[in-house]
Amino acid sequence: MISPGDIDPPSQVLALIQQYISPDHPWYPVVGNHEAETPSDMSWLRSFNSGGALLPNIENAGPAGGVETIYSFDYAQAHFVVLNEYYDGATDCLIDGEASGDVGDALYSWLEADLAANSQPLVLVFGHEPAYPQADEESGRV
Repeated sequence: MISPGDIDPPSQVLALIQQYISPDHPWYPVVGNHEAETPSDMSWLRSFNSGGALLPNIENAGPAGGVETIYSFDYAQAHFVVLNEYYDGATDCLIDGEASGDVGDALYSWLEADLAANSQPLVLVFGHEPAYPQADEESGRV
């Protein structure tokens, strides 16, 4: 299961998955804005995939500063890529600035290299930011 962001708090999401699906069900979380802006969520997510090696089938851990929250893995004939769009080349939780929901140069370079090394016929790339942001009807927040 891949959850594309807004999984705050991630420990409770994992507990629900384990309770209602299976204690051994694989879960691949994607960092969203709520996680990136919450230090305890980011700490939990980093430890959940410590060193970029704890999630099953990881083929490529992320770049320095994003090893735990950017990764790719293969399953059957598919290559899955999880991007953290709050990565700026140094940190994986930048909210204000260039990496705030964007695919900046450092993340793009990692993605380009990952896709070039892929040999699977199916490729799915996950991130959190919407391609076409819409304003919230009540608050106007985009």
